[in-house]
Amino acid sequence: EVIQKNIDEKFIYQAKPTLRIHFVNNWATPEFHCDSQPGYNHPEGEINFILPLTRCFKTNAVWSETEPNKSDFYPMEANYGELIQFNGNKCRHGNKINNEESTRVSFDFRILPMSLYTPEKYTFKSGTKKLEFKIGSYYNVLD
Repeated sequence: EVIQKNIDEKFIYQAKPTLRIHFVNNWATPEFHCDSQPGYNHPEGEINFILPLTRCFKTNAVWSETEPNKSDFYPMEANYGELIQFNGNKCRHGNKINNEESTRVSFDFRILPMSLYTPEKYTFKSGTKKLEFKIGSYYNVLD
């Protein structure tokens, strides 16, 4: 309901959000990346969201560029329950070693506007679970 108010068209969503745990003295993702790059394989136009279950700040936050290839990385800081929206499809993002005294926990998920959903043209699978980027596999439809 919250996302639908901010997106101008119908969309499909990641059926199973990623539970991300960014432990102290560790990182939550292995590299700074764009979700559309080889190995991650996400379809063009996906929109990323992070829903923090704990406070995200400084080195326990996800860091992202403000624009593709700008290399101006900043921590996407938020409190519990605030929703972060960003272009992880084209902007590099990742984690630093968490030097804070608290672990970050979040649900991370993506949506794809229906106008960009072309399963017949997109044959890649997700990098981790090897799911097809299709409704009924990686995506679900909002009822």
